[in-house]
Amino acid sequence: MRASAQQRREQSARAIAELIEQLSRSLLNRSSARRLNAAQWTALRYLGSANESARQIGAFAKFHFTTPSSASQTISSLVRKGMVSKTGAADGRRWTLELTSKGRRMLKDDPIIDLSKVILSLPDAKLFILAETMQMLVQAMHQKR
Repeated sequence: MRASAQQRREQSARAIAELIEQLSRSLLNRSSARRLNAAQWTALRYLGSANESARQIGAFAKFHFTTPSSASQTISSLVRKGMVSKTGAADGRRWTLELTSKGRRMLKDDPIIDLSKVILSLPDAKLFILAETMQMLVQAMHQKR
């Protein structure tokens, strides 16, 4: 008996989801080999590109779709590792976060760089379709939270 078109779509969707999981696992393994977890890498990347007014725990929490408490724990772990420094504002209520030289060096060894190079090797049409598709998937999964 032949699979229906809907069954083939479901099988394809499942296969794609499993490939995304494999890709994620590969990145996580490379990340943890450098003794950082996924949230810590996200924080380093965020701080490496955010302007000064956005380098605060609340802004990072919003960007990372997490609570300020969880974001604070991630940042604190990077402070303990010597990769991030915190500078208090004059009012004492906010901290501005800054990558240290150790944090900037770590970003140069970011596992996502290798994946970026592979993606960059795609033809333009496929690269743009992949970007649009991944954005849609991420948004849909965040809405399910």
